[in-house]
Amino acid sequence: MKIEDYKEIAKHINILNVAYHSNIEVIKQNGSEFSAICPFCGYKDNKRESNLKLNSIKNTYHCFKCGNSGYSIGLYAKLNFMDNKKAFKELISREFFSIDKSQLEIIPINKMADVEYRNLVYSEFLSMLKLNIKHKRYLQSLDFTSSSIEECNFKSIPSKIISRKIICSNLKRKYNLEGIPGFYMHEDFSWDFFAPDGFLIPVYDDYNNIQGLSVHLDKEFNGTEYLWFSSNNKINGTPARNWITKANIYEHTQTIILTDNLLTYNLIRQVEDKAIMAFSGVTNSYSILKELEDTNVENIVFTIRKLEDNQRLDYMIEKIFKDLLCKGYDITYKYIENYKDILEDNFLDNIKLKVA
Repeated sequence: MKIEDYKEIAKHINILNVAYHSNIEVIKQNGSEFSAICPFCGYKDNKRESNLKLNSIKNTYHCFKCGNSGYSIGLYAKLNFMDNKKAFKELISREFFSIDKSQLEIIPINKMADVEYRNLVYSEFLSMLKLNIKHKRYLQSLDFTSSSIEECNFKSIPSKIISRKIICSNLKRKYNLEGIPGFYMHEDFSWDFFAPDGFLIPVYDDYNNIQGLSVHLDKEFNGTEYLWFSSNNKINGTPARNWITKANIYEHTQTIILTDNLLTYNLIRQVEDKAIMAFSGVTNSYSILKELEDTNVENIVFTIRKLEDNQRLDYMIEKIFKDLLCKGYDITYKYIENYKDILEDNFLDNIKLKVA
């Protein structure tokens, strides 16, 4: 959806309409500003204090007592315990009709831009970012050299929203950010991007295009240290896919290393000229089998990072390797306690994978 469409729609998501649908009591008007009872703090101790200011031009709200503030969509979302995208759709269904009174069709998800265009945007985006010292030291502790860190193009995610908005402002002068996973709009139509605490890992396709970005989190979330750089369920956002990346796999290749850890993948690529494939977030064998089409691969060595993580290996067996074994692939696995194990001569001495 074009920004002009959002602006036209936003006229009908007026802060006063949101106040009406949210049963907010408006007390008085002063031009485009309205005083109202704050739904968050205005009724405490049986008091009715009109500390909430509503601006019907900017579609903003601000409570001078409790500090709650933002835009009309965000107010509706907060009061109804939902994300902004769901709030946006609900308000549209209640409020907006075009001039000829036919209901406007809302497209909830942007179509993803093609990989060549994503590569252009992501390449310039990464050039605007830096790798902070904390993340650099972490990578060095995993045995990445300074040159390999630079070659892999790891970059830290800015935590300050003003930094992100400046980056987006510069990016959008050259590129349309619609259809680029990770980028989305705020209610004031300013662009922003997904920003958890961590650093970005570019994920390349067979032609060295950046097809997507993975986030290596500073702290695990829901049992994983990786998230895709995605803006699903955001205004004008685009979801990412579970991309697979590979190197040195050709038609005649018979044995490959497989890992679900993108740092393991990058380190092996830096120090060993081996056939390797990496995935993240894949929940079945289809994507892997697709990548192995037109090859002679027979042997797969799955590299798993933590010796104690038997639960994760069991999950892989049930969801992915079970199908691969049925199709005749010989699968073994190799535990590594740290990344330096990859450099040992017996790295591919491994354990036969068996399915009960």
